[in-house]
Amino acid sequence: MRGRLRDELGIDPGELEIAYAHVEEATDPRMAAALRNCLGYTAVYQRRYRQSRAYLTEALDLSRRRLDPGEEARALTALGAVDLSVGEGGRAIAHVTAAMALSRRLLNGWVTSMALVVLGLAHQFEGRNEEALVCFADAQTHAETDGRPRVLGRTLTCAADAHLRLGHYGEAKSRFRQAVELGEQVGDIFLCARSLTGSARQSEARETRPRP
Repeated sequence: MRGRLRDELGIDPGELEIAYAHVEEATDPRMAAALRNCLGYTAVYQRRYRQSRAYLTEALDLSRRRLDPGEEARALTALGAVDLSVGEGGRAIAHVTAAMALSRRLLNGWVTSMALVVLGLAHQFEGRNEEALVCFADAQTHAETDGRPRVLGRTLTCAADAHLRLGHYGEAKSRFRQAVELGEQVGDIFLCARSLTGSARQSEARETRPRP
């Protein structure tokens, strides 16, 4: 897990924990909220949702007291992901809606895209796949503007899953193929594996669908 986190997030959880113990020594007051956000995001990947919520709630409080809307938007987005992971869809929607209000004003494509992905997944969780597709399409637009391959890949695989749920097999196949090609271009083994697995599910679903 530590290696995966280093590859996917570019951070080492152990180093973050050490830094957390000394965060108050930092001269830049923004570091306190940023570090807690990093720890919160890391804990989400590790499925330590209670700890993640604690870090992110601290980050949210600090960013609001220090008037740092960028870190506030990041904390709200991650809190939405935590909410969704524990089945609290309504709470997730509230958090990411607030995050998007900030990130759009700040022209932060990364946060806006991630918040839209969480919002789309929340809709999908409730069976609103058409609404989810709208969110994923909007998220893809912001991800393309931001330019980070992993964020773009996430929007493609989420859209593919939504199309698959709706029986749009051709669209699902196209999105998964795009994600695989993107992963190959940037050497992202996790994106390739996730996309290839999704593509296999698409093929299986298409083969086993009821014939008219």
